Amino acid sequence: MTCAHALQGAGLSVTLFEKSRGPGGRLTTRRRDTATYDHGAQYLTAESKAFTDEVTRWEAAGVVARWDGRFATIVHGELRPDLSTRPRWVGTPKMSSLGRHLAQGLSIRLHTRITSLQGGHGAWTLHDDSADVHGPFDLVLLSAPGPQAEALLPDSSSLQGLARGLLYAPCWAVMADYAEPALSAWDGLKVEGEPLSWAARDSSKPGRPPGERWVLHGSAAWSHRHLEETAEFIIEALTDALSDLGAPKPIRAQAHRWRYALSVPATGDRAVYAPAEGLGLMGDGLVHPRVESAWASGVACAEQVLSALSVRTK
Repeated sequence: MTCAHALQGAGLSVTLFEKSRGPGGRLTTRRRDTATYDHGAQYLTAESKAFTDEVTRWEAAGVVARWDGRFATIVHGELRPDLSTRPRWVGTPKMSSLGRHLAQGLSIRLHTRITSLQGGHGAWTLHDDSADVHGPFDLVLLSAPGPQAEALLPDSSSLQGLARGLLYAPCWAVMADYAEPALSAWDGLKVEGEPLSWAARDSSKPGRPPGERWVLHGSAAWSHRHLEETAEFIIEALTDALSDLGAPKPIRAQAHRWRYALSVPATGDRAVYAPAEGLGLMGDGLVHPRVESAWASGVACAEQVLSALSVRTK
């Protein structure tokens, strides 16, 4: 969406295709009755001045706010309070609010799973799983995880190898409700070990409805080993791990599997555009599994496209 805004602002006509029911990918929120759970990206931080300025604009628009929670890390069973003053930002009143904000002014076709690309530069057509054909389009830019992008790219594309080399770790997430405070002293715990890697009191984030709701993430290695386990197994394992830290049993819980949750940090470009093919590849998978990396990749991809079009039209 960041890339689309930049291209659209330069005068290009842009259409986005999204297989899910809402924009934002892992910037997502699960709703159950009146309760909400940020079961994907937990928060975002800003390092560069450019992204800090962007987050400031989001804050002014009322779609993000600082999460001034109480955080700690558990290493080999030893709890170490996190004394960092680096701001953590979350979408308000839920994480998916940021995706909806970014989608404003864009042409996005939701519930549309693209299964193949056909044609070539200047005449790409997109085929979906309902046998509908979209296009033609001059250029196609992919932001899907590497394995999904590889499946869409033509065998002759120079981007095939890059997409194939992008690696990801899975993550099982559990959304749990408690009748009483689970761990009253903390709002977010990073755990080095297994099966738990992260636990957050989701209801402690700004703008959230009342209650005692926690989001638990399994570690990458544990999630990989148990990728095909039942939801019941995952819920029991992760809630038991929180119980070992002093939490009671939840009154209800549900699980969600993120198959491509965390990209393995790459050392290449933030985005790659092949002008001769009219194809591009972007996403946090090329950089680092952070919201800022995804944003920076979108900016870089737009810059490369506009630069190539400027050269060609001179």
